[in-house]
Amino acid sequence: HKTIKKDFGPIDILVNNAGIDIPPIKASKTNNNDKLLQEKASKMWDALKYGSWTLKDVAGFWDSVSDYEEVSLGTYSYFRRFTDGYRLASKEYFKKNAKILDICSRTGIGTSFFNKKHPGMRFTCMDVSPEFKKKAEKRLKAEKVNFRYLLFDSYNLKLKNNEFDYILCFETLEH
Repeated sequence: HKTIKKDFGPIDILVNNAGIDIPPIKASKTNNNDKLLQEKASKMWDALKYGSWTLKDVAGFWDSVSDYEEVSLGTYSYFRRFTDGYRLASKEYFKKNAKILDICSRTGIGTSFFNKKHPGMRFTCMDVSPEFKKKAEKRLKAEKVNFRYLLFDSYNLKLKNNEFDYILCFETLEH
């Protein structure tokens, strides 16, 4: 295998004669939280199946996942959502001072990607997880991204009509 570095983060694409492989995900160390995470995952599945999870439950689940970035950045298909989305997007919206809403922005990786493509845009990041907010704020401040990060706890988002030029929605519960 030959390792090729992409222009963003620690994403490696392993190429062999047959094409592109998904890079291996580092195994997390077994600890006392494994049983708790399995129980939460089971609760999440039941809640999704029966429709009883609140946004507070979702936030609590994501706040308990300490290796979200490690697993996500080690998964080829995770980063492809941003590169493919960018390739398919109407670029006229990505201009200096454009106002971008990144709904369910998680730890700000997508915001960072789009900011690197078009610096000078103004981002509003939103998610339900206070832990994701902390990680995103650290990342985006270090990268000098013009952003604000809002937590939401209902589907009635407190945003003005026509406030944004473009909406990013890459990390929702579509999968």
